[in-house]
Amino acid sequence: MGKLNVDGTEIQVLQIEEDDYISLTDMVRKIDNGPALIEKWLRNKNTIEFLGIWEEMYNADFNAAAYEEIMLEAGLNRFIMLGITHKFKGDCGKSRTVWRYIRI
Repeated sequence: MGKLNVDGTEIQVLQIEEDDYISLTDMVRKIDNGPALIEKWLRNKNTIEFLGIWEEMYNADFNAAAYEEIMLEAGLNRFIMLGITHKFKGDCGKSRTVWRYIRI
């Protein structure tokens, strides 16, 4: 596992085969209410649409039916996405780390 240093913040980079994934959790660690920032980003319907398009293009196992169910709720006040629902979640100290494909 590699690391990046951005303005004094160490960000983990996970390599799986030829693809790199960055820790969104690490990116916001030094920002006030950083985890809430990720949560708000994941509640945004535009974000969910973008991730759906990305997954449809690059994920052969993309579950379109499950995505449509998520899209029915996305953007509503009651909608909460508790983490990126992709394969890569790991541990970073005592907290959960949310990973995202680095090219996004």
